[in-house]
Amino acid sequence: MNVSEIIKDQLWIGSKPDPGTYCFDLIVLAAYEYPLRIVGSIEGPKIIEVGLPDRELNNQQVTRALEAAQTVAKYLSEGKKVCCTCAMGINRSSLVAALSLVLLGVPPRRVISRIRKARGIALTNPWFIEQIYETYLGIKP
Repeated sequence: MNVSEIIKDQLWIGSKPDPGTYCFDLIVLAAYEYPLRIVGSIEGPKIIEVGLPDRELNNQQVTRALEAAQTVAKYLSEGKKVCCTCAMGINRSSLVAALSLVLLGVPPRRVISRIRKARGIALTNPWFIEQIYETYLGIKP
């Protein structure tokens, strides 16, 4: 599993989770072509299958991404360990992780910078960047 730590001992982004390698409380499967049955048997953590394409999202897909991000934000605020995954750990997993951090009040520029620094290449999808900023603007007082 190729994962990068975004928040020390709490949030990781990466590709396919390897059962037993990490002790996560929550695993988010962001890729539509990457359902749980491919991952194998994972006992213990809660699993959320979001099923996002790596292109502009429709309203239903945005809603799923935001719902997953709300769950991630809740887990993070409780001090739990979360891994957001997709096929390559570049865009879809990064979107859900970024949205969760924005929901926790971290400014988008800082979130994007932190994720890109940790992953090397991430958030290359311009629609996802737009969604991160739209979410921030929607919750900012």
